[in-house]
Amino acid sequence: MPEGRLSTDEALAAMREVDERLASLSPEHPERPPLEARRAELQAAARRATDLGRSPDAVRAELDHFERRLAEIDGELIGKSWAEKGNYGWINDPGAYAHGINKELRRANQNTRDEAVLRITELRDVLTEIDERPSP
Repeated sequence: MPEGRLSTDEALAAMREVDERLASLSPEHPERPPLEARRAELQAAARRATDLGRSPDAVRAELDHFERRLAEIDGELIGKSWAEKGNYGWINDPGAYAHGINKELRRANQNTRDEAVLRITELRDVLTEIDERPSP
């Protein structure tokens, strides 16, 4: 492991300690936010350490999955209404409800989309690091 990086086992052990501490605190306790942030950091470190140990083909396949999922989410949006395109609205505008529908779709899919974008970034970073490793 490069210096400053945790192994999967180290990250999981640290997460257990953080989880035990969180379990002993009330939901309003002032120590909770920093501990929850630390847990998220440890989860990311464990995920990265695990990804670095995976086959590059498996990482590429997961990356492909998340890229397709992101395209599916973005593909759910419907075309803009005439008013959104800058034209004057018309009574017979077939896309008149597009703005409201797209707004609701974005709201409903925001967490899933954010998670997919984050995972795509993580996987691309892992693939870059795998590709830069010296050959055995």
